[in-house]
Amino acid sequence: MKLKVCILVLICSVSAVVHSLEENLFFDLLYTFRQVDPSTINRFKFPDILANNKDVKYHFNDQDKLESININVSKEQRKTITYHLDKQFTRQNTGSSTQSEWINNGIKLTAYNLTNSIKIERAFFNGKGKLDLPKETVILSFLQANVYNNGKMQDVYLLGYQEDYDSPFFNSTWLYTDEQDGVNETIQYLDSIGYDYKMSSFPASSIHFDEFKAEHHYILITAFAGSAGWSQNFILLDGSNKNFNTILHSFELSFLSFNCRYESDYKAMVYFLDGEKLYFDLNKESFDEVGVYKDGQLIIDEESNQLWGELIVDTQIKKVNTLKDKMALVLSQQPRGPANYIRAGTIESWLMLDGNSWKLIKREAISF
Repeated sequence: MKLKVCILVLICSVSAVVHSLEENLFFDLLYTFRQVDPSTINRFKFPDILANNKDVKYHFNDQDKLESININVSKEQRKTITYHLDKQFTRQNTGSSTQSEWINNGIKLTAYNLTNSIKIERAFFNGKGKLDLPKETVILSFLQANVYNNGKMQDVYLLGYQEDYDSPFFNSTWLYTDEQDGVNETIQYLDSIGYDYKMSSFPASSIHFDEFKAEHHYILITAFAGSAGWSQNFILLDGSNKNFNTILHSFELSFLSFNCRYESDYKAMVYFLDGEKLYFDLNKESFDEVGVYKDGQLIIDEESNQLWGELIVDTQIKKVNTLKDKMALVLSQQPRGPANYIRAGTIESWLMLDGNSWKLIKREAISF
């Protein structure tokens, strides 16, 4: 297959590269691979990492699809990129001391120490010739953890396939695990929950409020939903005994339902179905400007005084005690209205497992 090569000479500082790494680098690169062709390359807005002080080479196949990107960087830039990627993603075990490799959102980024160069390409998953998966199945995320509860480490791959190459959504997703022995391998189909996937693991016993003891890790998978990316779905999985079961899904959260309305003196009141109330202190200038208040008086009509926003906007695992051996699943919501961009603040609900039931240990209203 013949490759077409396009070369751009660009300028960028190390600080701009760091900013790009702190944003969603791999998803931006996935978008680049979907959208760029030889006719659009000169006007496309690339992620900052592709703007560097030497050269960028774009390799296209004979169907004008972008296959790989090669970048020459300074030694300082390469070290900066390596440092920030190691903070956010699991480095792949390449068996080489001269190169480093990371995979996320269907993109593989390889940094070469000797040449101070970087190669970016699609992270296709070949299944070692054993799995009957679509040809262009990619690796969305990777980690290593004891998820089987057998005292051994497993390689855990989150895989995805896009039927529509121009869409960010993955139509099919799978969880594949192995111990690199050709025997202890499992693959399980997962519900597709959106795009921009992230996967992490944490000790199973840490999220239990009770005295539950276990040596293995649970797996948390998150993805954005909706074209604007303002809501997030998640799946929490237990893979003990090589059988992955869903512990909690973002579609099963009726206990987070609430009513919310503006009140006098620049406050918004949230009323949960379990009877708990929370209050937000609103920014006077901002809410006067959007026509909710005027000179301290609530002027919005009663029909419009209903905030919504029960969907989750962020999902995290956070430590809950000073010993740092206990954690909680923290789900964030943002009440908004009468327009989507008018937001009162963030509600954080902290959850832990008590036996097989979820226990709400804390709710917080964080004003903007």
